[in-house]
Amino acid sequence: MAFWGAPLPTPDHARRGCRAGLAMLARLALLNERLAARGVASLEMGIGVNSGPAIVGTVGSEERVEYTLLGDAVNVASRLQELTKVYGRPLVMGETTSRAVAGAMATRRLDRARVRGRQEPLFVYEASSRPDAWAPVYEEGLSAYVDGRFEEACSLFERAARESPGDPAAPMMLERARRLSADPPEGWDGCWRW
Repeated sequence: MAFWGAPLPTPDHARRGCRAGLAMLARLALLNERLAARGVASLEMGIGVNSGPAIVGTVGSEERVEYTLLGDAVNVASRLQELTKVYGRPLVMGETTSRAVAGAMATRRLDRARVRGRQEPLFVYEASSRPDAWAPVYEEGLSAYVDGRFEEACSLFERAARESPGDPAAPMMLERARRLSADPPEGWDGCWRW
């Protein structure tokens, strides 16, 4: 776990956290090239970034002291990290972080989800080092999906999947929208439950 903003305030903590994550992923890609040249399996990493208040300080006993942080924002970051496996995206972030980095880096809204340990749903975003041309189509699909317009969402996610063959999120959302279109849930709140 890494964090910014403590013990000294860091106004651009969200941007620093996302850039550090993207830098780690770039270095991992280089390492995987070297491993592949040796015939060794590649490594994968998932990074969850979230912004919010936390309790920060030294905890523990004389035998084991640790400077760490605790709180809901920290727990959400951990849940976001778990979702990297679900969406097949290496770096996902919460909405507060996405707003904080707007304009400094490309982001894409992936889904609206209710993560383990929380009642309130949250939008899940991904960070990227560059904007993708097909991202607006995916965003339209997600808006239709959240609003319960599943057939429209299917059409848009299908287009996004065609235009972005390497993106695992679009086919996953397409499959989910198809299932929901076939059997629309009562009281749909636009939120997938994990």
